[in-house]
Amino acid sequence: MEIAALYGGGPGSFIGLTLVLFGLCAWLSGEAIATSWMHGGTAFLAGLGLGPPDWFLHFALFGADLAYWPGMLAHAVVLGLIAVTSHRVARTALMVRQYPWAYERAGPFAWRARQGSGGETGSTEGAERI
Repeated sequence: MEIAALYGGGPGSFIGLTLVLFGLCAWLSGEAIATSWMHGGTAFLAGLGLGPPDWFLHFALFGADLAYWPGMLAHAVVLGLIAVTSHRVARTALMVRQYPWAYERAGPFAWRARQGSGGETGSTEGAERI
């Protein structure tokens, strides 16, 4: 199949339906998972779970081939990556907001121990992994 089959109806439908509508759902899922202190892998799985409904709407609205699993998998991975990104941004905000005496922001995706905060036990920068 051609690259247009991965879009599931064209680039406009991919941007509008997958990135905007389902991307927002994946972003909010990642944030919710981060605020409940769950692992980043859970956010990726939540994003993967949004792939089949997204692909079904591409089938129902734009005539995509419902049985074309590479297209559905591509959409699911994109949504999973959006969820993981939002999880990391939200987790960084949580750590910096909840422990302001111990951590400071080191960018949108990481935090680091504050200099001279005391009580550090050889902490590493951005110690939490997704």
